[in-house]
Amino acid sequence: PHVISQLLENLTVDDGIQLLQSLGVEGQEQNFQAAVKEYGCHALALHLLGNALHTYLDGDIRKRDTLTELIGEYDKIERHAFKVMQAYEDWFAGTPELSLLYLLGLFDRPVELEVFEALWQAQIVGLTDTIQEAEWFNAIDSLRHDHHILTDSSDSEQEGRSEQVLDCHPLIREYFGAQLKQNNPEAWQAAHECLYAYYKAVPDKEFPDTL
Repeated sequence: PHVISQLLENLTVDDGIQLLQSLGVEGQEQNFQAAVKEYGCHALALHLLGNALHTYLDGDIRKRDTLTELIGEYDKIERHAFKVMQAYEDWFAGTPELSLLYLLGLFDRPVELEVFEALWQAQIVGLTDTIQEAEWFNAIDSLRHDHHILTDSSDSEQEGRSEQVLDCHPLIREYFGAQLKQNNPEAWQAAHECLYAYYKAVPDKEFPDTL
């Protein structure tokens, strides 16, 4: 009696088609229907697919077949979403955008920009050591406005002041966090050591005054 429950279903086929078309994807109706059904009418998977097709594959719905199929222990929806993320990982190779996505994968929540700045300044080999500050902000802008991977609601009120925070869908964090841990464990560990030192230094006192 104290809450209102809302059952959040996946998109209908028609809504999935409209989502793809709104992202600049073009093609015949039957190809749109097939694509939406293949991706389980899942909003995130279709959103990533639409952006990928528009940005890298001429907006052609038929070119979704060029994305490499994933093999592994994924459920149906994860596999579709991760398949597009894998393509992004290939397209972003060697760019600040990919490094930023790896950094987002270190967290399970929205994170203040100043925390990322601590990671940038740590000059972690193979992750943040070759990227200039301006390139980081360009990457944030690119992921937010060009690729629509970062959420755009980036202000939170804390203690009366507004702070910029970075966030993305939990499945995106899960995928890129796992890729960093698997493919570059040294950088993954160094990043966590940096975060440990950062958060350890945050409190003004060693112990709180009250519970």
